[in-house]
Amino acid sequence: MDLEGDSIAYELMFPLGRRQNDPIANLPGYTFPDQSIPGPNNKFSINSKTGEIKWITPQKCPCIFVIAVRISEYRKGIKLSTMIRDMQIFTTCENNDPPQINKPNDTCIRVGDNLNINVTASDPNVIGLVKRDLVYLTALGAPFIFNSPIATFDSPAVGNPVSAMFRWTPTCDFIRKNPYDVLLKAHDDYTINGTTRFLYDEELWKINVLPAEPKLLTGITQGRKVVLNWQNPYKCFDHSEFEGFSIWRKSGCDSFLPNYCEIGAAQRGYTKIADKIKAYTYTDLTARTGQKYSYRVVANFAKRSLGGGQIIEESLSAPSNEVCIELKLDIPVMLNVDIQTTNTATGQVFVRWAKPKVTAGNLDTNFNPGPYSFKLYRSDGQTGNSFALIKTTTPAPFYLANDTSFIDLNQNTEGKSFSYKVGFFGKNNDSIGESDIASSIRLSSQPKNQSLLLSWSEIVPWTNYEYDIYRQDFNKIAPFNFIKRVQSLNYLDTLLINDSTYCYYVEAHGTYNNPQYAAPLVNKSQIWCDKPQDRVPPCPPTITVTNDCGLYIDQAWKNEQYINYIKWTIQGDDACREGVTRYHLYYTADSTKAYSLLDSFGANINSFNQIMVNNLKGCYKITATDQAGNTSKFSNSICIDNCPFYNLPNTFTPNGDGSNDLYTPFKPYRFVTKIDLKIYNRWGNLVYETTDPSINWDGVDAFAGKALNEGVYMYSGSYFINTLGGEIKKPLPGNKNGGGYIHLFRGK
Repeated sequence: MDLEGDSIAYELMFPLGRRQNDPIANLPGYTFPDQSIPGPNNKFSINSKTGEIKWITPQKCPCIFVIAVRISEYRKGIKLSTMIRDMQIFTTCENNDPPQINKPNDTCIRVGDNLNINVTASDPNVIGLVKRDLVYLTALGAPFIFNSPIATFDSPAVGNPVSAMFRWTPTCDFIRKNPYDVLLKAHDDYTINGTTRFLYDEELWKINVLPAEPKLLTGITQGRKVVLNWQNPYKCFDHSEFEGFSIWRKSGCDSFLPNYCEIGAAQRGYTKIADKIKAYTYTDLTARTGQKYSYRVVANFAKRSLGGGQIIEESLSAPSNEVCIELKLDIPVMLNVDIQTTNTATGQVFVRWAKPKVTAGNLDTNFNPGPYSFKLYRSDGQTGNSFALIKTTTPAPFYLANDTSFIDLNQNTEGKSFSYKVGFFGKNNDSIGESDIASSIRLSSQPKNQSLLLSWSEIVPWTNYEYDIYRQDFNKIAPFNFIKRVQSLNYLDTLLINDSTYCYYVEAHGTYNNPQYAAPLVNKSQIWCDKPQDRVPPCPPTITVTNDCGLYIDQAWKNEQYINYIKWTIQGDDACREGVTRYHLYYTADSTKAYSLLDSFGANINSFNQIMVNNLKGCYKITATDQAGNTSKFSNSICIDNCPFYNLPNTFTPNGDGSNDLYTPFKPYRFVTKIDLKIYNRWGNLVYETTDPSINWDGVDAFAGKALNEGVYMYSGSYFINTLGGEIKKPLPGNKNGGGYIHLFRGK
């Protein structure tokens, strides 16, 4: 893929040809090389990304094979161009085997490191114990021609066996996500009857060039902050494709050593907390007291489209070394916010915290002397927007203040969640600091058909690593039973009975990943009750509408049937149609106006004939409703228009014999609301005009009041038709301008 996002794809195709003046087509009777003598040992293929063709092993010789390769260029998934190339392949019957390359394993190299790989090859043909053929070993590919310094290969290398050293020290310019291809080629020097017939072995060796990893990461705490620093300068900091550093954090210490070709930190359970850092330092303001954190830094590179807009590909370095840090334990640490009773008025919440540590590096009792006090604050909601003091504890002496707890009584735990924090105060009520906020777990659910989707949320400074789900079936008397342990914040409980009540609570198991605080920290949500319900609507039906218009194109109706035939069905599997009880058909005569309910039908009916009066136009759509009252989305909207017909004769005989005495259009005409017709004699004098579509001219000059002579009369004008788009004006049949001729005859 290049900087414009273009990529190349290769595929085998039938060779093309033609005979005499025939169009170009696939060659008749053609078979691909592996189908000449098919079998498990005859395999022919092409790599769609690289174009490498492999044939293992030809079964027919001597022979000439022809193949065709289609090469297509794509940009963002859209094909831009295609070219075709033909190739002839000759197979010969020789007592010779090809050389064999001992292909190195695909590998990677970090920018600035040296890649030195010895490549070997040999030829299996021997005479007695002596190798018969020499082997010539070479290498090709982008590392030898792209940027600088280029790779080197001891080539040509000759021998049997033969070896050559590949050497490469790529720079920042070589960084990319996709590997570089090195084509290793070996051929022998087999000669028979004075003619040399080389046999080849080719191996495609892939090398990924990775960014150098950031090094010498260190970290210190400054109050409630963690400050990280790493080696300056970074090797590719000024490169145009350098996007900056990303910062990754994980709860607990994790001193793993990444594999040499490993990139990024997500696969090791780290979470990215910052990105695009164009500096050698970062301050984490989101660290929580009590937690131990592992930090790592990753370098990020990207190739962008021309103009620097869209990212084409991203490359990540290996993660840096790890630093494990915890904030000073000189303030209280929250341990529990546990809902013990669920009630709207008498709910209970168990709150517990750990006192500050007076060990070295933590609480300095000389700098912050006592007497000490703890102040517990509560806020409605999980984010702690409006804290109020609910409890003050003054331990004397401080060493007797073990982990402190409080039961918060008479709270609406059924309707609310709560958050808590503890303030720590010293001599003269001076504030030393306060704990991080910890909330209760709030459980809710979404009813589904025979299931309930449970979900819950929390904001806590520790890490909850698993949740046990308990359920009480059918009533509020039965005991709660454990049903599932999960690591996510949701769970779909299935195989339930619709419209029956089920109650749940979730028990979280958490940790600070710090031996200072015993684990697990166990906290429960409130009890939550709900009923599974079928809220999944049926799939929308598909509708079709037809009428007799298709039988009478540009001709009069034999039977005037103003009927639209409407049919519908629900496509898809049985689940799409499950429980359907009724269909609701909607109609509008004007596509710009709202639909209204035309009729409804039971589930066993899938068609309806709408009988109309002098009209067929309209739009239809339909919905399906199931036994639970769920209504599908509207079907596709189908509109059908009137099919006007209006044509004029060119003769009539107003002679009083009762036949063809009046000039009228061919009948029955359709959907014509009015006309604007004017008839003239040969001198251009107006003799008749009307707006009546039936015309009914009797051959009399409407202005002079006398019968007109035989002859040719001219007409012009328009007719107006009734359509979905409203009334439309069209030229009268005849010529394109709405004019024509009428022959008036009076003979018998």
